[in-house]
Amino acid sequence: MSQQTITNEQWAAAETNPYRTPEEDLKLWEKYQPKKYAEAKKLCEINRETGGFDFPMNADTSNWEYPNNLTKDLSRTGVCPQRPFDPDHLYNIIKRAEGRFSHSQSGGLHRAYRPDGTSNTWDDYHTSMFATLAGIKVHIIAYEHDEDATIEECREKESEMFNTKNGKSKPVGNDQTFEKTVTELKTKKNVTDKNVKLVLSKLLNEIKLCPTGKTKGYTKFNGIQQFEIAYKELQKHYEFDDVILHTKKILSVQMKSFPNADVSSYFHEAISFILPKVRDLNLNLKDGDDKSITFLDSLQEFFITQHQSNGTKVGFYINTTENIKNKSKQSIALRIISLWNDWYFNTGRGKKRPITKKRGYSLFSGDLPVWIIDAHFKLSDETKEVTCPECSNVFDA
Repeated sequence: MSQQTITNEQWAAAETNPYRTPEEDLKLWEKYQPKKYAEAKKLCEINRETGGFDFPMNADTSNWEYPNNLTKDLSRTGVCPQRPFDPDHLYNIIKRAEGRFSHSQSGGLHRAYRPDGTSNTWDDYHTSMFATLAGIKVHIIAYEHDEDATIEECREKESEMFNTKNGKSKPVGNDQTFEKTVTELKTKKNVTDKNVKLVLSKLLNEIKLCPTGKTKGYTKFNGIQQFEIAYKELQKHYEFDDVILHTKKILSVQMKSFPNADVSSYFHEAISFILPKVRDLNLNLKDGDDKSITFLDSLQEFFITQHQSNGTKVGFYINTTENIKNKSKQSIALRIISLWNDWYFNTGRGKKRPITKKRGYSLFSGDLPVWIIDAHFKLSDETKEVTCPECSNVFDA
């Protein structure tokens, strides 16, 4: 069973109770990955008689605790000071150590005590699961919040400590780093409201997108780092308000075209790359119609019709196996533009393709090999009224 399934179940359980223990998460691991769980548990038996290995010199173990029921806080509202456990990461920790729990390497578990009586293992949670599986006591590094601190203030403080410590046990993902950095930036007085991370966080929240996937009712957004890059790419071509407008529109195109899918930053970055290059296109709703349509609206119409008629999903357009190395956004943009270009012409929306082969060269020649561009653009195509010499009927050809 995939890691994502285990992650999703942790978030789902956190809807009713955000506090989880190592014992609960070990049961979840055993449920979905019984073979790996059993192997890890067998390896950990080596600790039962010794209580672990590599004890610190002169360590006073009299106040050490079993971590079985130490809680972590997976709050789904406001700041979330912890994250779902990663079964693959936990398995690799135990496997590399051959089941031997090293107290010196662990250094102890960081736990924060709150005025309302709750507590949160704000870091080293995978270590606490290792120790629980090994059945041993560990050193607890305690932090007590101020007596008048609210629950949200406690979570913000723990999030800040987590971000500063930067997760020794498991590298912090870009999505989690982004959320925690935003939380920290909001507390600083000298940060403007045009700070890129604050702008993007506000924008994502407005259209109900969440990088970590923890917020109920929000769509998961994959690839926050590429999202920042795409935003900065648009900044080179547009003023602040227009950057916001175009960013929202590009996200909207993807969400409306593929309503039941996670939002892909690969897709978003490709559209952000090509948009400034084609802003001069003059498009019509259909052949002979005086009403114009923007490139993004036409693109959305293309995606929706392809999805409805052929079941084409977003993964088809961002297919990473067909992308040129280190040129993903350019490769995806070329694929999308060429498919849309043919669709626009073949469905009678124009008498010729909006992007000629010559224009295609100007769009991509600095980024992609010529032979790839050749394969995606035809020399020229247009429709003309012709008269049949046999029957004298007039038709488009």
